[in-house]
Amino acid sequence: MSPLEEPCAPGQNLRSSDLCAQWKAADAASEGATWTARTFWLSLLGTLFGAGTLVAAFMAARYAKHAAQEARRSADIAKDALIASERAWITVGLHADSPIAIERAGTCSLSVSLKVTNIGRTPALNAHTSMTMIPSKVDHRADVKAYADEHRVSNDTWSRTVLPGESYDRGWGLGLDEVEGVLYGVVIGCVTYETLPDRALHQTAFCYYVGGRDHAFLNRDIPKEEVTFTVATGGFAD
Repeated sequence: MSPLEEPCAPGQNLRSSDLCAQWKAADAASEGATWTARTFWLSLLGTLFGAGTLVAAFMAARYAKHAAQEARRSADIAKDALIASERAWITVGLHADSPIAIERAGTCSLSVSLKVTNIGRTPALNAHTSMTMIPSKVDHRADVKAYADEHRVSNDTWSRTVLPGESYDRGWGLGLDEVEGVLYGVVIGCVTYETLPDRALHQTAFCYYVGGRDHAFLNRDIPKEEVTFTVATGGFAD
């Protein structure tokens, strides 16, 4: 028997035996395949673990972001509530200073006073009033909003500070150039002012029907003591 053909017992290392060399090669290949499989599974486990860690990190970041948003929202709500409770708030009331006079030219005139009161806890700064009279219609909300928007400006010249609990009267002359076919007059206007601490601009807008005790208006003169003001839809406070 040739040495190359000598048998190769398990664990025996005959370098001169071709059969033994083949067994060793087969054993090495088998062991290599085993370690390759183990490496694959370890890599897979590592990948899965890494993916799980990544998903956990993503979820943690998402939760942290949501928690931060909720904390910010809660802080904003608390801030708004504090501002609303401590800021200035203006209320108004209207009364006549003269009769309603109907002129032969088809016009009417009326003098009024607007009572402005700060019911808030801090001063209302640079408070100023604007108002006008228009013919009545079904809905005055758009007119009040447009008028208030037009006069939503800061005014440090023709304005005053209104302290907490303070009231003052602002006189105004009103009129309509054409009263034929008009049943009621409507007074619309606003008080625009600034609040502390950020000098934010706010308004109290109002809308009143003007009439007499018998609800007749613009068909005859109405004495001062009979002039009435009825709140109409359209006023707001912001």
